[in-house]
Amino acid sequence: NDLHTIKDCQFNAQQHQWEASLLIETSGNFQLQMSLPDGRSSEIGYFLVEPRLENISLSSVICETVLTKNLGGFSRWKPLLDRIHKLNYNMVHFTPVHQLGESKSCYSLVDHHKLTNQICEEDSDLSEQEKEAKLTEFIQSFAEKGLYSICDVVWNHTATNTPWLQQQPDASYNLQNSPHMRPAYCLDRALQSLHRKLARRAEIISTKEDVEKIIKEIERNLLPSLKLWEFFVIDVPK
Repeated sequence: NDLHTIKDCQFNAQQHQWEASLLIETSGNFQLQMSLPDGRSSEIGYFLVEPRLENISLSSVICETVLTKNLGGFSRWKPLLDRIHKLNYNMVHFTPVHQLGESKSCYSLVDHHKLTNQICEEDSDLSEQEKEAKLTEFIQSFAEKGLYSICDVVWNHTATNTPWLQQQPDASYNLQNSPHMRPAYCLDRALQSLHRKLARRAEIISTKEDVEKIIKEIERNLLPSLKLWEFFVIDVPK
């Protein structure tokens, strides 16, 4: 959010517009607003500076996505990426390489400051610095072959068993700080209850007809019983 003043602005009478030259050495999204001599300000605009890649242009990127948690132990990463490279991909997109939470979802992180233990394998006592160095060396070795990598950074994703969430519960949505989500909470609980009921029956859902039966159960019985419409009306006498 740092603001920088551009002083070398000139008015192009032929094009009837203000112009300025700006050297930007960092890729990303930027905000622009013009202040006129009479004190007025223009609307806020935005522009994108695309990153530069060594040896390849952005339009030449051929990317393959891999789920980090499914790569297995670190010793398996190299043959897998070798195979991707031989298929003429020049970039690999990794889902987060951080430690995952109890759901094991690829984007549910339990610790944003610790890398996955998949990097350790038999070296289970590796420090975070050692794991980072090991991963960096691995990524650089493939970059030298022309196979580049990108990785998601998901600061706004966290697992339910993240320790700091217990200390800062307001950092997440809950019914106290987000009461407007109560209808969604009620619906989620009802669907979870239906899921447990179906699980107890131990029936296999394998056909289109099976799915349609569940949908009818939700539409005819579950949803009407919740009376969700009451969240969106006002009791005038009260």
